[in-house]
Amino acid sequence: MKSNKSVLWIIIVLVALAIIAIVYASIKNKSALTTTGPNGYQGSPSTTHYGNQPATAPASAASTRPNPQNVSSYFSTAIANNTGPYLTDYRHMTLYYLDGDSANGAKCTGACLTKWPVYGPSQQDGAGMLNKTWKVVEYGGQISAGQPQPSTSVTVTVIKRSDGSYQFTANGHPLYHYYKDQQPDQMLGNGVLGVWHILTVTTTH
Repeated sequence: MKSNKSVLWIIIVLVALAIIAIVYASIKNKSALTTTGPNGYQGSPSTTHYGNQPATAPASAASTRPNPQNVSSYFSTAIANNTGPYLTDYRHMTLYYLDGDSANGAKCTGACLTKWPVYGPSQQDGAGMLNKTWKVVEYGGQISAGQPQPSTSVTVTVIKRSDGSYQFTANGHPLYHYYKDQQPDQMLGNGVLGVWHILTVTTTH
């Protein structure tokens, strides 16, 4: 009888340890999946490329929350051989616009947003940024010959969507991410259905 009780206690202890291990693993996995961007955008890489820096800045810089007092910190640019400079977010994730979309009435709503998440400030920051206008300038780096690259500029505003969320516009176009872009500088959404495009930016000298 005593031997049976000992076996029972061993089984109880093993079951308890197994439950603790499962709970710990669940908490750890949940924590790893909840990294968000400025507008709660989940599932994006932790790699960061800061706004208002050369496109050649290290993509491995530590992640930081953009500063609502410095709108340039939400943006950066990248350069593709066949497009020239185009707009990205502060993590160097490509931004897109939709043909026919406007600040007065966004066409991408509901199910569309599962593939094209809105890019904008948080609810807390967005209220103070609403309807203001900024000229965001990206300063070029140095090319091998030692001559400075041209800078780029874009006019940015923040609008409030019908669902109450806030969204950046650039040169009048509401901005979105594309769900298939999983790494900085990917532009898999460019040309989708013939109506989604990257936003090329003006170059200045």
